[in-house]
Amino acid sequence: MKPTGHHRTHRRPPLVAAAALAVLFAAGCGGRAPLPMLPTTSAVAPPPSTPAAEPTTPAPTPTAPVVEPPGAPRHPPVLAGGPVPTGFTARSVTFVSDRQAYVLGDAPCRRAPCTSVVRTLDGGRSWRGVPAPRAPLPALAPTAWPESRDTVRQIRFATGRDGYAYGGGLWTTHNGARTWRRVSGLDTVLDLEVDGRTAYAVVGHCTGLGECHSGLLASSVSADMFRPVIGLAPRPVGGLDGAVSTGGGTSVFSLDHARYVHRAASGWTRISEPCRPLDGSVVAPASGSTLSAYCAEGAAGSVYLSIRHSTDLGRHWTTGSGPALRLPNGLTALTAGSATTLAAAAAHPDLGGGLSVSRDGGRTWSAVPTPGKSTGWRYVGARSATALVALVDPPAPTLWTSDTAGRTWTVHPIR
Repeated sequence: MKPTGHHRTHRRPPLVAAAALAVLFAAGCGGRAPLPMLPTTSAVAPPPSTPAAEPTTPAPTPTAPVVEPPGAPRHPPVLAGGPVPTGFTARSVTFVSDRQAYVLGDAPCRRAPCTSVVRTLDGGRSWRGVPAPRAPLPALAPTAWPESRDTVRQIRFATGRDGYAYGGGLWTTHNGARTWRRVSGLDTVLDLEVDGRTAYAVVGHCTGLGECHSGLLASSVSADMFRPVIGLAPRPVGGLDGAVSTGGGTSVFSLDHARYVHRAASGWTRISEPCRPLDGSVVAPASGSTLSAYCAEGAAGSVYLSIRHSTDLGRHWTTGSGPALRLPNGLTALTAGSATTLAAAAAHPDLGGGLSVSRDGGRTWSAVPTPGKSTGWRYVGARSATALVALVDPPAPTLWTSDTAGRTWTVHPIR
């Protein structure tokens, strides 16, 4: 089960303006369910009407959960590959199951690129290095944008064999990271998530005249045959834009202030806007079918997130009863384990950061303590209704996991 997020975290947004927030990206690890390989026969229906979002208010200071130390290894399996590179730090993570995960990062080396990938088969107790795509990582800042050409920023695996590394291009493996190849014809990949046997890629391209096109492509995970989704193919937009979130058999695509949903055998349908007049992100849950929207409003170096929920795939939205969550400006990831388990992460070198978790659908929030030398959190994703995974910022040789919906956390050293 891959973590679900709005990761995905995808495009890293700039600082939030006082009146609105740019579309956020979700880095994603969530539940999967079979979907058609190439949903290129579905039309996009118009959205129903929806009422405007209500104003947000600052949230009270949350209570932080306890952080547990990692448990002792218990007969770890023998991993193929080499040792973890000395000085490795984690930039992106993807889970294939509760025990198998891949982490993208870098480590000092004599000859660039120094991009590295490590893998665990025992839930993070032990790690081994595996081959990485020969492409550099972009700027270190988690909100860096735009993407540099020919770079990788995120990693996703659909199975233990089929994986993707993307950013200023797309690299794929179909043999468990033993070898990687670049997919031709794709410029910037803003976001990529997998639902069942289908991989969805949000792609973008800008000409020298400043005209940009963005849209959604789809391919079977067993082949690199990305084709435009009918009705959502790349089209002119104001800039490189777009995000996709998958989980629980549901996929959500956001582009140019419009959102579309796809579930099971149904086609892609435009949904009503949950955050108007604010901006925000819609996240598919790792478990269940309730969509969650994070509606954002920025002010004085902070962002305030209010929550909306939809139980009918975006036709109607209800506003949560709790106060807005306040985080330092510089959102990096949003995720939903279920209708009740929500998490939001932020990191900024000057403003700091934070990681907050709600276990009641956004009515109340708890802050996860930011460790030692870290200034924030560059990623959070949900693997199930109660299983979360996170990475700190600046990048460190650690992976954080929780199987208790964020009440307690285990730190896994990557070495």
